[in-house]
Amino acid sequence: MKEHDRWFADIGKQMFSLDCGEGFELHVGRQKVHCRIEREKTWYLTVDDVPLGLLENKEYLVSIEL
Repeated sequence: MKEHDRWFADIGKQMFSLDCGEGFELHVGRQKVHCRIEREKTWYLTVDDVPLGLLENKEYLVSIEL
C-alpha cells in the first residue's frame, strides 16, 4: 500500500486531511497549543519552530478550524 502524503484527523463524523505546513491546535492537558504538521521520514509537529515527534498508533486530540 502506498504511504499517504497527507496526515488524517478524525473530526467527529468526518475525516479531515492536512498537508505539510498546515496548522491546528493540539490539546495538551487543559491547554491548546498551536502547532504545524510536517513530514520527513515520518510525521511530526512543530511548536514555536521546535520539532516534536508523533508516536505511531497513538491518538491525539486536536482542534481544526474548518
